[in-house]
This record gives sequence, C-alpha cells and structure tokens, in this order.
Amino acid sequence: MRRFRTLLGCLLAFTCQATLSLILTANTIAVPSQDKSTDPSASQNSKDPFKHGMFGSGRATDGTLLGIESFDTSNGQHVGVTTGRFSSSEAAQKQLKLSIADATTILKDEPFKDKSGKVLGQRVVAHFEKTEKHRDFYAVTWNNGPEFYWVTSKDLATALEEEKKRNTAQDKAPSKGSTK
Repeated sequence: MRRFRTLLGCLLAFTCQATLSLILTANTIAVPSQDKSTDPSASQNSKDPFKHGMFGSGRATDGTLLGIESFDTSNGQHVGVTTGRFSSSEAAQKQLKLSIADATTILKDEPFKDKSGKVLGQRVVAHFEKTEKHRDFYAVTWNNGPEFYWVTSKDLATALEEEKKRNTAQDKAPSKGSTK
C-alpha cells in the first residue's frame, strides 16, 4: 500500500499541477515492475522501457475525460502523460492554454503540423520552475484537432522523446475509415 501511495503521489505531482486541475477517479491502478530475478520469462535485454507505472483517469475543468499515465523510463527518468479527446480542436487548444498558463518559460510555441505541413493544432514546450505546488519540470503539450496531449518530465530530452514516440505511433495508426 505504501508503494501505491508513493506512485499516486508521483502521478499527482505530474498531472495535477494547478494548470490541469484534474480530479482523479477510482480508476487508478498501479503496475508493478517486472522482476527479472523471479520471472524466468523476463529477458535480460528487455525492450520494455517501463520500470513502474500507474494508469488512471481524471477530468479536465470542462468535464472532458482524461487518460493519465505515470512511469519510469529505462534511463530512470519519470514521465507523466495526460491525453484526452475534447469536443473540438478549439476546446483542446483552450485546455492547452490553461495547461501552460503557469509556465515559467515558454521554450517553443508553434503550430502542430502533419508530415505534409498541414496545421493540425498547436504545440508548446514549456519549463515550470519549482513552486510550493509542484516540482521543477518540463512539459510538451500539443493538440491534434480535438486530441490533447501533455507530457512531463524533469528532463527535457525525455519529455521530447516521449512526444516523438507518441507522434510516431499516431502516424502509423490507421486513419478513420481506413481498410487497413
């Protein structure tokens, strides 16, 4: 139970900054790490980058359901990810603006584009210095139409890498109406 509370605390530190104003629901679960010493199926060179994880849900200030992930990468960096499908691109951009309102520094603020250059939404990279409410962290947030993404980590390179993974996976996903 202590580990669960610790992971829940980490999740809250990443996802409940005053900027997201989330209300966690009872749909939060802890995912234990894979112990290679007791699990014979665990490979020494496992490709699974996750050590610990927690997944759950919450609500944005407008009531939109948000999916929440919190995990440690293979290099020991903690990552928090919040995603949600808003009613419109405008609603997702409004959440993006709320999310970055307390940023100490906006490192990038640019259109989010697909591979052909078509503008799909907005993308912001921001730094949040430590306050009484949260620790020091970087955030990469973007919207792809009504889809909202918020990735946080203490390390900027880790946050950017997670953003890249999410966008690469999204590029490979079949589009709606696709017969693939």
